[in-house]
Amino acid sequence: MRTFILVLLSVFFLGTAARAEGFFSADSATVTLQVPEDLELVKVPVRDSRTLRVGDEVRVGDFLGLFADGKHNKISITAGVTGHITSINAEFYSKYTHVPAGTVLLTIEKQSLLVSTQGAETGAEGLSVQKVFRNLVESTGIYALINDNSLTWTEGFGRLLMISVGALLLYLGIAKGFEPLLLIPIGMGAVLSNIPLAYINDEGGILRYVYDVGIETGVFPLIIFMGVGAMTDFGPMIANPKTALLGAAAQFGIFSTLIGALLLSQYVPGIEFSMKDAASIGIIGGADGPTSIFLASRLSPQLLGSIAVAAYSYMALVPIIQPPIMKLFTSRTERAIKMTQLRYVSKREKILFPVIVIVLCALLLPSAAPLIGFLMFGNLMKECGVVERLSDTTQNALINIVTIFLGLNLAANP
Repeated sequence: MRTFILVLLSVFFLGTAARAEGFFSADSATVTLQVPEDLELVKVPVRDSRTLRVGDEVRVGDFLGLFADGKHNKISITAGVTGHITSINAEFYSKYTHVPAGTVLLTIEKQSLLVSTQGAETGAEGLSVQKVFRNLVESTGIYALINDNSLTWTEGFGRLLMISVGALLLYLGIAKGFEPLLLIPIGMGAVLSNIPLAYINDEGGILRYVYDVGIETGVFPLIIFMGVGAMTDFGPMIANPKTALLGAAAQFGIFSTLIGALLLSQYVPGIEFSMKDAASIGIIGGADGPTSIFLASRLSPQLLGSIAVAAYSYMALVPIIQPPIMKLFTSRTERAIKMTQLRYVSKREKILFPVIVIVLCALLLPSAAPLIGFLMFGNLMKECGVVERLSDTTQNALINIVTIFLGLNLAANP
């Protein structure tokens, strides 16, 4: 059942990819955005609450469009030149539009220097009460929900559904106390990112910046591991090393989920996971969010958002899943046993432990050195006793800040 739930969560949120080959044709003066195959235009850039127009400036790296192919892979297109837009295909260059193969969407005239003029637009239409009222109505969230729902249900009813899910997560975290450190940021992220016309999660929005810097690069997982290391006491494991074998139980979940992902690819039409994709999905079975994010950023970046959401959704369900399993496999007497440490572990042992682990990791498994290294570095700061300020910051302020932004982005970037 556990593996089945994990695979369903993974599949539900999967579907991000990035490629730009074949979308541009260029000559000495212009660059043309042309669709090489039948695609769905999912998102177009928004500037000052409007879409692009002829004459707008385009700079290197500017977002130009998000497409989805027949396999639901997402293709993000950004500008590779600087210039002005000289033509736009208004019929097809709008969100949730099916674009046939070979369609030219826009043309950019290359320019080495861009000159911007600030002030009132020449030839602008005069204001009227009717126009002001229309602009006011069109700027409301209610109008956006109704209008966008006519294009696709995901932008109308779908947004309301996700806001409701976010509100439910907030209720569970606040009223029921289910993993509040995870559910409250995740729930608020689901609400904020689905507010129409807010563009918090679009290109240029704060959550998009946080995602690009912290999650896509794998920085947040490393910082969290450093904080976890600073909060962990390895004394009981050092006193009884065989307890380290208990961690091997996570491998059953990892390999079960990996095999499940491969079986889905083999027998379910439309699902095609490579071995790297399956490995990235499989790590969710270890019930470790930071590791899932870090590994996915290295092996399958196109699945990063989906895997992050699935991993943390599973972790948030632990208070619901774990109690009945514990009651099933243990007796009341066994659950009442008070665990005690077998022997006293000296400070020298606790200081040497993270150093030895880092050396062994560097010699035997260097690819895991970033995660293990940050974990042990945090633990070393705790045990050495001479950098209490750094250890306290890592255990509290730093990891809390990262947890806030990580939670907000998990719901905002599936």
